[in-house]
Amino acid sequence: MRKAILLLLPFFLISCGLANSNFLTKNYELNKISNANVGDVILSQEQGSKNDVYGNVNHGIKTELVYSGKDHNVLLVDYREYNMNASGTFIKEGFTQHLRYDLNESKTISFRNYKIEIIKANSNNVTYKVIAE
Repeated sequence: MRKAILLLLPFFLISCGLANSNFLTKNYELNKISNANVGDVILSQEQGSKNDVYGNVNHGIKTELVYSGKDHNVLLVDYREYNMNASGTFIKEGFTQHLRYDLNESKTISFRNYKIEIIKANSNNVTYKVIAE
């Protein structure tokens, strides 16, 4: 009887939702100098809920800023947002933006609650650090 209970315990925990946990992952550290080439992700964050027993994502959101180059003194960055679930990660329709920042106005760019200090940029790569989130 005791063996049967131990075998059924994981199924009970899963059905009660007790085997789920929230997660938050980032690809950056505050105030750490980093580099990105055109097409590289500058900043990425994933958050949601996952099943601890199987490792599957129940639901979540992934957001990222991608370096798109520089036009004269205007920094080009793309914002993308994705839905995450057990089937995979899929870009959200209508949740992509092409951002433009005039570096003559400020070397610090802001998007939502992020602030990124641009140290050096050209049409091929950027050196930066995330200073606030």
